[in-house]
Amino acid sequence: MPPLEERTEYPYQNIRTKNYQWGDGDKTLFWNENVNYHNKDKVA
Repeated sequence: MPPLEERTEYPYQNIRTKNYQWGDGDKTLFWNENVNYHNKDKVA
């Protein structure tokens, strides 16, 4: 995976309409820290 600075951002990424019921409310059950990231600065 390229570094975060080099990744292309698409409009369908990082969409959060409400928090998840588990953990910190941000990560899905299938979250993988090695490939997934969430840009918390962007609000959809």
